[in-house]
Amino acid sequence: MMEYMIDEERQVVDVIVQADKMGKISGTTLPALMGISPWKSPFQASLEVMGVYREDVKNDAVHAGHVIEGKIFDWLMSQDYLVRPAKDIWPDINMDGPYESWGQHVDDPIFGAHVDGLEFNEVQIDVDKFRMSESPCGVVEIKTTRRIEDYAQGAPDHVKMQAFHYAYMLGLREVVIILGVVTEEQQKDPSTWSPEGNVFEYRYDVPDDFQDVHDQAVRMYYTMQKGISLPWDANNKRDMAILDKLRVKWISPADGVSSNIDIAEAMEKYAAEKVREQAIIKQAEPHKKAAEGYAKAIKEYSDQFVRRNGQFNKVAMETPYGIVTVLQKTTSEWDEEAMRADGIDPSKYKRQKVSWSMDQVRELK
Repeated sequence: MMEYMIDEERQVVDVIVQADKMGKISGTTLPALMGISPWKSPFQASLEVMGVYREDVKNDAVHAGHVIEGKIFDWLMSQDYLVRPAKDIWPDINMDGPYESWGQHVDDPIFGAHVDGLEFNEVQIDVDKFRMSESPCGVVEIKTTRRIEDYAQGAPDHVKMQAFHYAYMLGLREVVIILGVVTEEQQKDPSTWSPEGNVFEYRYDVPDDFQDVHDQAVRMYYTMQKGISLPWDANNKRDMAILDKLRVKWISPADGVSSNIDIAEAMEKYAAEKVREQAIIKQAEPHKKAAEGYAKAIKEYSDQFVRRNGQFNKVAMETPYGIVTVLQKTTSEWDEEAMRADGIDPSKYKRQKVSWSMDQVRELK
């Protein structure tokens, strides 16, 4: 069971991170962490990476996406596009079933990548003998949407960042985003979808400064690895809904087990701890006052100690706060100013220095 504490002041969740629960920054997580995803906030994305919270993935939608993605690749290759789907390039990596079981197309301790496919420069590619040595030139990212208007000005920023991430991880400089426009009925039954007239292409180069995005994400990852989420946004309804869930549940997304906490019992324990805390403070109050008295005594009687300079090596004085014992200490030090001024052997010049220090304080009986 994942243990965490909600820090209302800093607006973060502190987590006892378990190594086997810590996830990777994927292509969809990266734009969320950077605050440009319309579907997920930085706070939610950080909780997912830390293994604290993950919303259920609708496997029907994932299945529809797989079916339409396959149709798009078949259509592209029939139109002489030099592209190949990931299953042909990485045949041993599983990309079926629940999202959590998918394999990774890159080997990295922090970043993950589920690549749809690659584009190549070669005029002829023998699929039966296909190898990565065929020199890919770019990443192919397949998207489906029912809202073509979202792509009126080109691919949205979060989609481009996802594709840039995959290309960057593979050492490539180009991305081609292929969009399939679907209806609600076709999304429910993807077998009825046809690519004819419903496929659009967007091409981009990976920005020269994209490494800066990765560097920022690495810093975020190390913070999350220490058990600190990104801050939530009090104006974000999704963040507030997640917090409400975290306040009443311990969530263990890896094994799918959640157990409700008895809120009344938790509040009773909290009240008991507050009473215990107040009792400790009350017990400490006399000691606090005594310490304040000792400090006041030292200040009030310091002038008297100084006036006794040269008469006593040890002075014990009775004060309203207790017996204060003070030591007189005499030391020798070099007069470096005189040495520099006279240019003579410094051992000939010494001066006396008197200092006072408190030895002990005993309370009056």
